[in-house]
Amino acid sequence: LAQVEENKIALLKEIGQTTRNLTKEIDLSLKDYIGGMSTSPSDADYALMKFGGSLYKLHGRQARLLRLVNFLDSMGLLQPAEESKEEAKKDDEAKADATSEGKEGRGTRKRGKREKRMDVESSSSSTRSAATGGARLGRLMPEVAMIVPSMQVLWNTLDTYLLKLVPPKTQDEKTSAPLRNGKKNAPHGTKRSADGKALPSSPNRVGGGGKLERKFKQSPTTPKTRSSLRRRKSLEGSAARGKSTPSSSAKATKSSSSSSLATVERVDIEEDDADISQLLQLQPLIECYFVVNSPKTQEAMKSERFREFREFTHAHRKILNIFCQKKPSLMKRSMKSLLWHPKKILNFHNKHIHFLSEIRKQRQQYGHLPSLRVLVRRKRFFFEDSYHQIKDRSVQELKRPVTVKFYGEAGVDAGGLTREWFLLLSREIFNPGYCLFTPAADNANVFQPNPNSYVNPDHLDYFKFVGRFVGKAIYDQQLLDAYFTRSFYKHMLGMKPSLSDIESIDPAYYKSLKWISQNNIDGQGLCMTFTLEDTVFGKQVVYELKKDGKDIEVTDANKEEYLQLIAEKKLTKSIQGQIDAFLKGFREIIDPKLLSIFNEQELELLICGLPDIDVNDLKANTEYKGIPSSSQLIQWFWEVVDDMTQEEKANLVQFVTGTSKVPINGFKSLQGMNGTQRFQIHKASGKDRLPTAHTCFNQLDLPDYSSLKSMRKNILLAIREGAEGFAFR
Repeated sequence: LAQVEENKIALLKEIGQTTRNLTKEIDLSLKDYIGGMSTSPSDADYALMKFGGSLYKLHGRQARLLRLVNFLDSMGLLQPAEESKEEAKKDDEAKADATSEGKEGRGTRKRGKREKRMDVESSSSSTRSAATGGARLGRLMPEVAMIVPSMQVLWNTLDTYLLKLVPPKTQDEKTSAPLRNGKKNAPHGTKRSADGKALPSSPNRVGGGGKLERKFKQSPTTPKTRSSLRRRKSLEGSAARGKSTPSSSAKATKSSSSSSLATVERVDIEEDDADISQLLQLQPLIECYFVVNSPKTQEAMKSERFREFREFTHAHRKILNIFCQKKPSLMKRSMKSLLWHPKKILNFHNKHIHFLSEIRKQRQQYGHLPSLRVLVRRKRFFFEDSYHQIKDRSVQELKRPVTVKFYGEAGVDAGGLTREWFLLLSREIFNPGYCLFTPAADNANVFQPNPNSYVNPDHLDYFKFVGRFVGKAIYDQQLLDAYFTRSFYKHMLGMKPSLSDIESIDPAYYKSLKWISQNNIDGQGLCMTFTLEDTVFGKQVVYELKKDGKDIEVTDANKEEYLQLIAEKKLTKSIQGQIDAFLKGFREIIDPKLLSIFNEQELELLICGLPDIDVNDLKANTEYKGIPSSSQLIQWFWEVVDDMTQEEKANLVQFVTGTSKVPINGFKSLQGMNGTQRFQIHKASGKDRLPTAHTCFNQLDLPDYSSLKSMRKNILLAIREGAEGFAFR
């Protein structure tokens, strides 16, 4: 545009008009295709095949629209109206300043007022990165100014089509939040928009396997995937599943003009590669949506202006995950805003791929340097040797590859000794002799920082070393045998622990706090104040939770503040020094912004990996209460488990026991609140609802189900959406 100054207005008008025409053509074509999809169930297959072929022809127009949209965005012509006004004000101020400077400098630069204004306009519009000039040109030309408003119709049509592929849940599914520990998980079970309305929350089945994953990951070590129908049933089979009646056909036809399309026969995009190929034809159009509507910064994502974008991406997160899995580069370009989504809608597989690509970029800077040599004694001084050889290393040295040598052994490290060093040291850091960590009350395999670690004079230096070690393991993609409490994972992510996290530390005390939260305490004679009593080496110690806390009585009016201060004291302030020292070493290796895309469950998988779940061992060490092992319900349950991927099996074990870690001796040594406590399945009331779990007792409460399909849907939804956090029942 800088080279064609005299024709830029005409060119931009033509580009704007072409963009609007393409938008209208694509919108009309999509509506025609959607109308073709809204047929009776028996004709659904034919209509969808026809739709896929037509959409392929539409791909060229979508690609052209994407090129135009990218160009307009680079010129700053797609800014919203409120931003344009602000930029216009800045333009006017800059223009006035430039004019006044021209008047003051007549002696040296005699240029007219009109010529000065033309220079200002030319410089602001001819630069590709000058969004200010682009916004002004957009206001001057209706052909450009109307691009974004005209596209809203196309986005509505796109939303309707995507809802046909993955319809929203029924009202029962929206309001029935997953349960864990017998408590309703309200903050996480029901997905809600910024205005409080419930959003569709279909279970994500992209990252765990299926035909899409198998197609691109053919290896002997590929995890087992869910058994399911890969091709469409015949017309007779479709009719057998649900007969088409006049009323149902009419209802389907009526649904074609609205967004409530749950009654129409749909494509299950996880079942057939043909469905995936149809969907991928929409990639240019999906990218157009992100270019026009997505925020440009992480801070802007949470603003009210992008509320519709957050709702759209959350509702269609399953489809967007397919795009990101098929083409991970989208997470670096047009769809990078998905990484900032407050609901963390990307699945672990896609986030892990993005995380590893960023780590590889960093590793390229140090790949040419010599490896970091570590010489350790295997027996008594293993921890001390590792500590002294790591503590004084610079960050640049720690990011180099590691080569391990065990003193007195002839082994040459080709990767195996390094893995062994990481594994052994991850177990040694929990050695009670160092007083660094203490096991959680309900699981001896899960640890948290020891508030009394100060008995070791070097404890803070040791915590910094452990932080460096864990960060180095993540950086080098080495898996550790080190499981921490949920609250400690949250500290690694910079998140604030919640009251429910106390349960894993002190279940009895948490039960008392739960009673306080759920009941009226005024007039009960509890005589509680804003203090916390604790026993330190046999001595009773009283801590004030706030200034003059011993003189402030806890009432119904202030009990929420009291509970919040209790959680803060027990989970954060009592181990603040240990947390700070660990994070200091940890964040030297791992950028916290890069890690922020994960939640605490995913961080555990990143550190410890997916355990190898032996279903036969789990089945042999499962106890049944209120239901015989030979019943149809139990047979269905094990069929669902057999068909799970390794990730889903890990989620199931994590959902029921609180961690995906399997004891060294197998499930027969599974630990519970009262020592060894096997995996249990209890009969629960209700039918076709979500199962619940009690992690302190390794107990799964399983209700009745009308079919195997219903059981699979509810179990998978619970272990994915309900694995995060706890809530009062």
